[in-house]
Amino acid sequence: TCAIIKNSDGEYEIGYRLIEEYWGNGYGKEIACGLVEFAFQSLNLKQIVAHVNKDNYSSVKILDSLNFEFVRAYR
Repeated sequence: TCAIIKNSDGEYEIGYRLIEEYWGNGYGKEIACGLVEFAFQSLNLKQIVAHVNKDNYSSVKILDSLNFEFVRAYR
């Protein structure tokens, strides 16, 4: 599943979730790239956010590769 939503802070947020058997195949990066491209090119958004658990190394790596900027950590 994947989505672009307007979250409770009024920010446009991208997110995705994959069934575990599909982890490690590059689908997460492909989905995230598509969401980012769609958000900026089709929806003409100026900014998007993504929230990730810092221990989810694969998702952190994906966001880093897409030039997301770290803003804050949650407890």
